[in-house]
Amino acid sequence: MASIIAEQPDVTTFGDTGLDDTLNEMRTQMRRFAEAEVLPYAQEWHLKNTYIPSEVLHKLGELGVFALTLPEEFGGLGLGKEAMCVVSEELSRGYIGVGSLGTRSEIAAELILGAGTERAKTQIPAEGSPPGNCCQPRCSRNRTQAPTSPRSNARGARG
Repeated sequence: MASIIAEQPDVTTFGDTGLDDTLNEMRTQMRRFAEAEVLPYAQEWHLKNTYIPSEVLHKLGELGVFALTLPEEFGGLGLGKEAMCVVSEELSRGYIGVGSLGTRSEIAAELILGAGTERAKTQIPAEGSPPGNCCQPRCSRNRTQAPTSPRSNARGARG
């Protein structure tokens, strides 16, 4: 098995993934993004324990990463959990801190939709930057306290 993998360095998945055309295209798009926008900088972000740049967050927002499974009536894409899994997996190939960003906003939105007030439901930010106090971790080293001030959110997220 190791020799088969070694002979195909550009192949990341073997066999039929069972994904439809839409999910395969999403996987390809997220892999390209991770290779271009995340992987070249991930080690530096990690070693310096710096925020993931807001430019990267903005690009992820433009790609719809923060609203994949959010229902369309709330501004999301209305896709299934498989989409979130595919996106998280591919972004995590570049850096786990980036791969987990979308899942945080998805989980928060799901909780708000399931148990939030009507007012809270209208304030779920589906596009652009992720909601600051539910998906921007302080750092990846076993701490999950999120920043809550607008000033800290404006700098981007730590991975």
